[in-house]
Amino acid sequence: MEARLRFTYHVVRTLAEHDSPQVVQSWLTGINPELGDRVPLRLLRDGDLDTVAPEILGAARAFLAGA
Repeated sequence: MEARLRFTYHVVRTLAEHDSPQVVQSWLTGINPELGDRVPLRLLRDGDLDTVAPEILGAARAFLAGA
Protein backbone atom coordinates (compact mmCIF):
# COMPACT_ATOMS: atom_id res chain seq x y z
CA MET A 1 0.00 0.00 0.00
CA GLU A 2 2.82 2.41 0.83
CA ALA A 3 4.41 2.03 -2.61
CA ARG A 4 1.05 2.68 -4.27
CA LEU A 5 0.52 5.86 -2.22
CA ARG A 6 4.06 7.08 -2.87
CA PHE A 7 3.70 6.54 -6.60
CA THR A 8 0.31 8.29 -6.66
CA TYR A 9 1.83 11.22 -4.79
CA HIS A 10 4.66 11.37 -7.33
CA VAL A 11 2.21 11.48 -10.25
CA VAL A 12 0.04 14.13 -8.58
CA ARG A 13 3.05 16.32 -7.76
CA THR A 14 4.36 15.98 -11.32
CA LEU A 15 1.03 17.04 -12.79
CA ALA A 16 0.49 19.78 -10.20
CA GLU A 17 3.75 21.47 -11.20
CA HIS A 18 2.15 22.27 -14.56
CA ASP A 19 -1.60 22.47 -13.97
CA SER A 20 -4.24 23.47 -11.45
CA PRO A 21 -5.66 21.08 -8.85
CA GLN A 22 -8.88 20.87 -10.88
CA VAL A 23 -7.01 19.71 -13.98
CA VAL A 24 -5.04 17.15 -11.97
CA GLN A 25 -8.26 15.80 -10.45
CA SER A 26 -9.87 15.57 -13.88
CA TRP A 27 -6.85 13.77 -15.29
CA LEU A 28 -6.86 11.24 -12.45
CA THR A 29 -10.59 10.53 -12.62
CA GLY A 30 -11.23 10.75 -16.36
CA ILE A 31 -11.02 8.17 -19.09
CA ASN A 32 -7.54 8.35 -20.57
CA PRO A 33 -6.85 7.41 -24.20
CA GLU A 34 -3.14 6.88 -23.41
CA LEU A 35 -4.24 4.15 -21.00
CA GLY A 36 -6.60 2.39 -23.39
CA ASP A 37 -9.58 4.43 -22.19
CA ARG A 38 -9.02 3.36 -18.59
CA VAL A 39 -9.18 5.67 -15.56
CA PRO A 40 -5.82 6.35 -13.88
CA LEU A 41 -7.17 6.21 -10.32
CA ARG A 42 -8.87 2.88 -10.94
CA LEU A 43 -5.64 1.47 -12.31
CA LEU A 44 -3.80 2.76 -9.27
CA ARG A 45 -6.35 1.19 -6.96
CA ASP A 46 -6.90 -2.14 -8.69
CA GLY A 47 -3.90 -2.80 -10.90
CA ASP A 48 -0.60 -4.45 -10.20
CA LEU A 49 1.64 -1.48 -9.43
CA ASP A 50 4.65 -2.95 -11.24
CA THR A 51 2.53 -3.18 -14.39
CA VAL A 52 0.44 -0.01 -14.24
CA ALA A 53 3.02 2.42 -12.84
CA PRO A 54 5.02 2.74 -16.09
CA GLU A 55 1.79 3.06 -18.09
CA ILE A 56 0.43 5.80 -15.83
CA LEU A 57 3.72 7.67 -15.75
CA GLY A 58 3.90 7.52 -19.53
CA ALA A 59 0.35 8.82 -19.83
CA ALA A 60 1.14 11.67 -17.42
CA ARG A 61 4.23 12.59 -19.43
CA ALA A 62 2.26 12.50 -22.67
CA PHE A 63 -0.35 14.76 -21.11
CA LEU A 64 2.29 17.23 -20.00
CA ALA A 65 4.00 17.17 -23.40
CA GLY A 66 0.71 18.05 -25.06
CA ALA A 67 -0.11 20.81 -22.58
